[in-house]
Amino acid sequence: MAGIDEFLKERRKFYNRRLLGNPAAAVANHNREVKPRKIAEHVDPVAVDWTDTKDRHLFFVGEKALGIAAEEPYLISWPVQNGQLNIAAYSSEAVLRADLETIWGTVIEEQLKIAKRDLPVWICPPPHSQ
Repeated sequence: MAGIDEFLKERRKFYNRRLLGNPAAAVANHNREVKPRKIAEHVDPVAVDWTDTKDRHLFFVGEKALGIAAEEPYLISWPVQNGQLNIAAYSSEAVLRADLETIWGTVIEEQLKIAKRDLPVWICPPPHSQ
């Protein structure tokens, strides 16, 4: 590391760049003197839109689920990860299927605006494992 520091010092001298005596102290002094600015909420690129959980819904799906604060009594589950069913994270396949049905049903009703009663019943056998 010392060799790199010496090399950089030589380069700065060659290009007539100012050498800082103690850059860590300069940064600490700057941070002590500068007052933090409050970023307006409408321009904050990392602002979190927290989900309102006052109504205590049984579940939230999608972006609403991701906006739940950590101290809320909800468990976030991921039935699909990397394009695969996340069977290892579930106690049984029935629980996994129930979560998938909840997600699909919610998306169909809220995003596609189709009532569950208007959907035809489809029955398909589970895939056979080889």
